[in-house]
Amino acid sequence: MDRGTVSFSNATATVAGHTGTISDPAWAATAIELDSGGDLIDPRFASDVTETQAIPAGLSSTGASFAVTWQQQSAATTTP
Repeated sequence: MDRGTVSFSNATATVAGHTGTISDPAWAATAIELDSGGDLIDPRFASDVTETQAIPAGLSSTGASFAVTWQQQSAATTTP
């Protein structure tokens, strides 16, 4: 199932009096990975488990805008 796209624009941060866009060279990048938190799933509903993916687009040329597309896929179920 497609959950759509959300766009972020004019994104800035201010730290110690310095304001900059996402691509400001004053910031350090840290990679993160989204986790679905599978250990919170009730096993009684395992066949209803879905996997959600957040797929970010590239950063705009201004360094202040990007979009994230959300997609959700149902878990495959097998027949005994």
